[in-house]
Amino acid sequence: MKKPVTILFLILAVTLSCTTKYRSMHSFETVWQTVDQAHYDQTFGSVDWKAALALYKPQIAAAGDQQESLLLINRMLFDLNLSHLLVVYPEDMKRYMPVLFAEGEIGADVRLLSWEAVITRVRPETPAAQAGLHPGLVVERIDGKPVEQIIKEPA
Repeated sequence: MKKPVTILFLILAVTLSCTTKYRSMHSFETVWQTVDQAHYDQTFGSVDWKAALALYKPQIAAAGDQQESLLLINRMLFDLNLSHLLVVYPEDMKRYMPVLFAEGEIGADVRLLSWEAVITRVRPETPAAQAGLHPGLVVERIDGKPVEQIIKEPA
């Protein structure tokens, strides 16, 4: 009786692995094609976009899990040096929605660049300006919690 259970488990494990790999590759290809076809700058800010495909596609294929694939897809997007491109799976949106649509401000724009929260703009005569904040500063903690931990926390 152990053999059928073992075989069934193996089939399920392989099926789940293939489904995850397929989803990761499909997500990667969809993101790459969308940027390729719809990016406002067809020079991609001097980034060789076809070379990015060649560089990241085998890495996505070899990725161990969905999170690793997502990290690689976002690294590819970060290569474009734009602060407004990020890919998250729908089930992760609840983690980001409160931040994306939060009300209130201190007068500073912060962008996630290379997994760091970087101040990109400070408006004059705002609490941020009065506190001495300026573009280029990296936010390390929010309410005492490391930004890296906030990014990685499940919602």
